[in-house]
Amino acid sequence: MLALLLAAAFICLTVAGYLWMQPGALARLKTVTGPTERDHHDAVGRWLQAELGDKFMDGDGAKTSPGATANFRLGRNGSLTLAPASQVRFRKRGRSGRAVGLTVEVGGVEVRTDEGTLHLGSEFGELILEPKSKVRLSRKGDRLLVGVNVGRLRFGAGGRELLSGEHVTVAVGGLILVAPTVPDAAPAPADNTRAAPRRGNGVGYADLVVSAGASFVVHDEAPPTAIGFRFDPVCPEGARVEVREQWTEAEKQGNLLLPAGHHEYSVRCLDRPEVVVKKGELRILRDSGTRQLPTFTPTAQVALDGRTYTVLYQARLPSVTVVWPTAPDAPAYILDIDGRAVRTTKPSHTFASGVLTPGKHVATFNAQSSPARASRPTTILIKVDAQAPTGRVAEPKGEFAPGGSVPVAGQALPGWSVSVAGAPLEKDASGRFSARVPVSGTLAIAFSHPTHGMHYYLRRPKGAKSR
Repeated sequence: MLALLLAAAFICLTVAGYLWMQPGALARLKTVTGPTERDHHDAVGRWLQAELGDKFMDGDGAKTSPGATANFRLGRNGSLTLAPASQVRFRKRGRSGRAVGLTVEVGGVEVRTDEGTLHLGSEFGELILEPKSKVRLSRKGDRLLVGVNVGRLRFGAGGRELLSGEHVTVAVGGLILVAPTVPDAAPAPADNTRAAPRRGNGVGYADLVVSAGASFVVHDEAPPTAIGFRFDPVCPEGARVEVREQWTEAEKQGNLLLPAGHHEYSVRCLDRPEVVVKKGELRILRDSGTRQLPTFTPTAQVALDGRTYTVLYQARLPSVTVVWPTAPDAPAYILDIDGRAVRTTKPSHTFASGVLTPGKHVATFNAQSSPARASRPTTILIKVDAQAPTGRVAEPKGEFAPGGSVPVAGQALPGWSVSVAGAPLEKDASGRFSARVPVSGTLAIAFSHPTHGMHYYLRRPKGAKSR
């Protein structure tokens, strides 16, 4: 009898240990409206395309591109909508283990609850959402804007309550800094005056001026780069632009000096400071733009083994060969690619350049054997190489004499247009261009593409502001 009791206890401990070790997902991706990426806790910053059904564990992150949203199942009783150009990280928080940890790193989210209560852990303390509630969380520097649209929220057990229509700003430790109730329309001061814009981290010059909300890439041989954000006509009364901890306010244009790297920014009108009216992102590359443009057609071989393969290309779309390495002998094979059937006599097939367009493709081989067999469905992602040169600037080669006109020459890849200060430059059949253009200040040569976006190559005059 004792042996049986010991054996039963050992089995119970084993089962309990197994259950304790199972990694519980904090969130699961349900739907998306555009490009959405994710990373993992052991490879933070190594972003991959997110797939529907993906599970997010402790330390995993997710982000959306501008114009895209993503919806997640959150814990047992909630759902989360990630706003465009936003980024979150999921964490395990709380001693009780009830709280789903969430850090809003960029942008904002909306969290909803179903019938049950949701314990949401944050770096500012525990937030308890009552059933049937809808709460908005937005990052603002080192603070978090919390607003209740529907229902009720509490700051920890027995803490302060927020009801529908109330908003607060919180800091580390749960300290409430501001607790206004935001009306539908804030009345203007009696004398119709507003506080003057504050300069913050702003600078008094710009190497490149763009419209607020634009997304683009800058090729600069000597960053940091002064980016000017033009607020008209979005905010005729002036605006505030924020890039991480940097910010500046101005009436018509705000300038920030930004280092090389990836940056996301937001714009708020001074007469509507609680509303983000524009968002965008930019990359600043330390690049002189003098590299020769690629002329070859890339090739890739993909094994149909159920995994996801990413094939990068530069100027020309790749030639892709798909192979079923473990195929059985058969008189014929059927390759299914995105619902289209291709009949072959061997378990391989080559798609010429341009056949597989940019985007996602799913391929499966079927053997006409007895019994019939099929390879595992395999995903092929065709993506442009973000590090590849989009254009080449041969002149001016470096700094140029200020004032007057400057010779501009170079080459663009097929499909790209070239302009300076909005004036297009003519290209020959090889994409080469040459012209003299009037310049005052930094020269920005713009390369634009209908799908690949906008790239600016910068050249500065002699004696430009030191970095």
